[in-house]
Amino acid sequence: AAFSTVVRGLVVPVLAGLGERHPDLRVPLRESEPWESIALVASGQRDLGIVHRWGGVALAMPDHLVATPLFTDVADVILHRDHPLADRTVLHPHELAEERWVATFEATICRQWLRRLFDGVPNAPRIVHESMEFANHLELARAGLAVALVPRLGRGDLGPELVAIPT
Repeated sequence: AAFSTVVRGLVVPVLAGLGERHPDLRVPLRESEPWESIALVASGQRDLGIVHRWGGVALAMPDHLVATPLFTDVADVILHRDHPLADRTVLHPHELAEERWVATFEATICRQWLRRLFDGVPNAPRIVHESMEFANHLELARAGLAVALVPRLGRGDLGPELVAIPT
């Protein structure tokens, strides 16, 4: 069980390599939110879960599971190259308070992290579009319809129209 960007950025290449070396091996994959992955492993429905902990969002781990840190991913604010803030090297939440955002659904850890990013900034973020696919977030930014917070893992090429700026 694994979250979407690690599926794209890590798990698919690993599964492909395993399949070439061990053609009879079957590894079923389920994309899921971190707390669902933990529940699947804790209940024995999956043998392994890859989860993320964005921005200090609480993630309870049962005592009978073993957690092993793998790596740190980074998320950037994605803007259209013509956006007034696109020439910045770093962005701060108060500078983004009035922007129109695209975000994942309310029940996701990514949405919770985006909200936490704006702790102490009134009425922000202003989410006007929702999509579970980060590729759609990029396309909305490319069209100039929103800004997005997108992790680098599995993000793909931004092309000449978009810029990625750390927060």
